[in-house]
Amino acid sequence: MAVTRDPEYPAEAAQLMQAFNVASDGFTAETVLNASLQMVIASIGFIAKQRGVGREGAVEYAGTVVGLIQAGINENWERAATPTDLPVRPQ
Repeated sequence: MAVTRDPEYPAEAAQLMQAFNVASDGFTAETVLNASLQMVIASIGFIAKQRGVGREGAVEYAGTVVGLIQAGINENWERAATPTDLPVRPQ
């Protein structure tokens, strides 16, 4: 599955994805997923605290994030490559 960089995708996020791809080179997909999940968990916590939301609000927001992950998988599962895709090497 390709990593998309379409015109609607923020350049800053694309740069972070590319940097993470470089940093994760040589690790297993499971290790990369685990690290990614830890970053998602930390980010949800940071966002919730910035917004003054408690743990229950953070958990509710995590449910929204899970829905976005599922939608992203469904939307990108069989998509054709585009010139704006980020290079990702299989592990």
